[in-house]
Amino acid sequence: MGGVSTGMNVRARWPSTAVFGRIVGGILLLSGGAASAADLEPLVTKAPALGTPAYLPAVDGLNFKADGFGGTIANRTAYGSQAAVSIPLGGQYGLQLDGALGSFDDRFFGSVAAHAFWRDPARGLAGLYTSNTFWDRMGGAFVGRFGGEGALYLNRWTLQGVAGVEAGSNKSEIVGSIINTIDVRTRFFDQISASYYLTDDLRLSIGHAYTDGRNMLTLGGEWGFPVSANTMGSLFVEGRAGEGDFHGVYGGLRLYFGNHDKALIRRNREDDPPSDQNLNLFTLGGASGQQGVPQTQQQPTPPQNQCPSGQTLVNGHCVGL
Repeated sequence: MGGVSTGMNVRARWPSTAVFGRIVGGILLLSGGAASAADLEPLVTKAPALGTPAYLPAVDGLNFKADGFGGTIANRTAYGSQAAVSIPLGGQYGLQLDGALGSFDDRFFGSVAAHAFWRDPARGLAGLYTSNTFWDRMGGAFVGRFGGEGALYLNRWTLQGVAGVEAGSNKSEIVGSIINTIDVRTRFFDQISASYYLTDDLRLSIGHAYTDGRNMLTLGGEWGFPVSANTMGSLFVEGRAGEGDFHGVYGGLRLYFGNHDKALIRRNREDDPPSDQNLNLFTLGGASGQQGVPQTQQQPTPPQNQCPSGQTLVNGHCVGL
């Protein structure tokens, strides 16, 4: 082959396919030759293998995702939709904005969240997280969170979590003989998980969540499938099992809109960080309750056979004298 300068001759002799291009590029690299950019084009345009120290940007261009879900949360019916947009801020920095709305226990809820983060898609993520959820109950109840989030990418494993402080509404109302209460106390919260990709498009996860002063086991799964060149669909399911009635399961359909055709594992690491605002609904559901009004607080009922002073009972009616 006569040295490095014959690289272009090799391309002329063999069919121009990605397979032969990779073989030629690999031979030239092993031989220590200074191959030209054209010779190595099939290698540099191919996505780096998972776990390699590639310095890809934190966010692979402006991208979106949206889903519709339904199920039960904290023993209450819930359904709605979540959406997110991820924005590259340059280099290893990115921003994601989330939104959600729907019905929780037959009452409207709405939620917003934000993630500001540093990320190397080959290694992991570190950033700040905040969210706020409104629930149309008792004139309006809310829960807010602020904390840090992180992720570690280990080949097919992803370890990720968010932890910080939650706080919210503390109110009550009396309806007849019932006291309705919502008491979201200021305290620590967390949600952590370990996910494994059985294939590039099939993810299973297990983890732990702590909110409203209760622990929960978390389970989940997602299967992605191509929809178009730059769009992926997925079916997902999430389960929570905690103390008492603090449990739930929900699932639905999600769509990813990106800039390139890629598998689920790469979309999760190169496009958008995970978003699960439904944890806020577990907090509101767990913090709300009912109890009977104590006898000392109940309004006395006037005896049916007595009339106020100055009136007398006539045929079951009080009339003035």
